[in-house]
This record gives sequence, structure tokens and C-alpha cells, in this order.
Amino acid sequence: MEICIDRSESHIHPARRPSADLVGFGRNRRSRPRTSLVRGLLRRRPTRNPSQVRPCELGARWHAYEKACTRFDVAAGWLQGCEPHVSRRCTVDWICRHLRRITTSNVIQATFGGFMKGAGFSKRSGSWYRITDEVITVVELQKSRYGLQYYVNLALWLRPLGEVKTPKEQACHLRTRLSRLAGSEEGRLSSLLDLDVPMPERERAENLLAFFTIHLGPVLEAVASLNSLRHEAGQKVVAASLVMGPARELLTA
Repeated sequence: MEICIDRSESHIHPARRPSADLVGFGRNRRSRPRTSLVRGLLRRRPTRNPSQVRPCELGARWHAYEKACTRFDVAAGWLQGCEPHVSRRCTVDWICRHLRRITTSNVIQATFGGFMKGAGFSKRSGSWYRITDEVITVVELQKSRYGLQYYVNLALWLRPLGEVKTPKEQACHLRTRLSRLAGSEEGRLSSLLDLDVPMPERERAENLLAFFTIHLGPVLEAVASLNSLRHEAGQKVVAASLVMGPARELLTA
């Protein structure tokens, strides 16, 4: 599909022209690019040949948002792959709806970051680290590629097996998720970590903080040292984790 840019809006059917609320979307300085993006999309007309796509014609603003928000990959694919009979107004409405959700403050990230900072962790390259004499604990808030769901990943690097300053979560000796340690509360955690589940922000933040305090806090204490990992609470974490061979031998010694 080839995308052409038309500087006028005369070709747009009156029913598909942006309404007043769309045109006025984002009046402050920070959100002005969103308005320009929406107007720019309205001025682009798909042709009948879907095999010819020139990404350079999508415009600089589109590429800027594509780098900043992975959700725009979905929007771009839908816009470029839509059939001629699909209303572009419908496409723009979809993008506007997700733009609001992308650019608003994320209560999950804020609550998680506040809890980890209070637990004595420091953030580096998107992950939270706590370094003790024997164990480096790595906690990471991972976002799903297919929606607004989040997951809390927990990983341990055992320092007797090698010295690394800030190991990556996927390279650690023990890896698990908080959902595997939540027991019967796994469903509740999934709802709290899913922005697609409607919930007031204050309620979500309070429930998340309480959940982290009750479930994640004790887990972080249980994995602070090799000795604590060999006790009952630590063994529960080990049993729910993917463990590398050398680490299992060290913990059973």
C-alpha cells in the first residue's frame, strides 16, 4: 500500500473529518505533537496497492513516536494494512485512544519504583539491584508486547559463582516471577498489573503497594544471602525458580 500526503483536507469526507474534540486534543505544549500526528494521519490516503509502502512518507513525527512507544508499531501496521473501505477516522480514533494511555503517568511503574526504592534497591538500566556480600538481587518490571500487562521478574546472581557488577536478569543463576510466588493471589496480581483492567488509579496504587509489602517484601528478605536461601522461605523461592546447575550445587552444599 502506498501512502500519499495531501496538504489539503478537501478530499476527506465530512463524516470522516476530525471532530472538535479530536482537533482540540492536546492543547498544552507537551501534547501538541499528538495533535499534529493525528492531523497528519488524516491527510494520508492509502492507495489500492498494498504492496507499495514507502515508510519515509510517514513523516518525522511518526518515526519519533515509533521510537518512543512500541504500541505505535501496532497502530502503524493497522493503518498501513487496512482495506480501502475501512474508515481512516476509525483508525485515528484508535490511535488517539491509545495515545492517551501511552502518555499518561503509569501508576504501576510509579508504585513499583517507590516500593523498590524503599526496599533499598537502586535502579540501573531499567532494572532494580541490591548487592549483598553473597547475592545480587535483580528485580525487573517487564511490559508485555501484546498489551498493557506487566510482570515482576525476580533474579539472583550468586557471587561465589562469578563477579559481575550489574548482571542482566536473563543471565542470572536463579530466575522466577512474582506470580509464581503469589499462590492463590496470582489472579489478583495479574489484574493489578494490567492497565486494560479498569480500576481507579488511587485504588490500584494502594492495592499494589499492599500486595508488594505482603508478598514481595518477604521474598526479598528470603533471598538476601546464601544462608537465607537454604532456609524454608528461601527454598520456596528456589523451588519456583529456573536454577542453573552450578547454583543448585552451591545451594545444596
